[in-house]
Amino acid sequence: ADTIYTLTAVRPNGTSVAQVLVEVTDQPLIFSFEAAAGIVSPGTPVELAWDVANVTALDLNGTDMTGMSGTSVTPASSTTYTLTASNPNGTISEQVRIRVALPGEPIISEFMADNQDGLQDEDGEPSDWIELCNATGEPAALDGYYLTDDQSSPTKWSLPAVTIAPGGYMIVFASGKDRATAGSELHTNFSLST
Repeated sequence: ADTIYTLTAVRPNGTSVAQVLVEVTDQPLIFSFEAAAGIVSPGTPVELAWDVANVTALDLNGTDMTGMSGTSVTPASSTTYTLTASNPNGTISEQVRIRVALPGEPIISEFMADNQDGLQDEDGEPSDWIELCNATGEPAALDGYYLTDDQSSPTKWSLPAVTIAPGGYMIVFASGKDRATAGSELHTNFSLST
């Protein structure tokens, strides 16, 4: 049965109480399922690890993993890994996606669409921003790449002839200021909608 445990600490100037609920279940549980890296170059091995309980069968994308707590995978292309835990009382699944970036292929790794008091641009304004990442071992030349906030206009803002070093990052402000000079702070001609 589920049980609530209460811990009471008595001090000279008061009492503190904390409670924890311990749930008892016969269902399979996946406490965690993680990849050591979310973006890799082709041919890079990635460790997957999980913590499960109440499991009689464990499957990872069709491969039996019963009794294991992790494995190494080497995805040839971007892959979603599904861990399925089951027992006679039920089944549960969790997913992890590993993105495989081609050598020199930049990706959008993060963005801020409603920057109120975070990163400021060179004008001292908290503009929206887009972080580009080169997770590969080759330089990522951005000439010929575009950023947009409108799928019907994929070439809305052209990146200048700049390069992101292997493993490097670059911030492009989505401020509407339209600044595209290599070697200077970059600003798109659009802002991001919240």
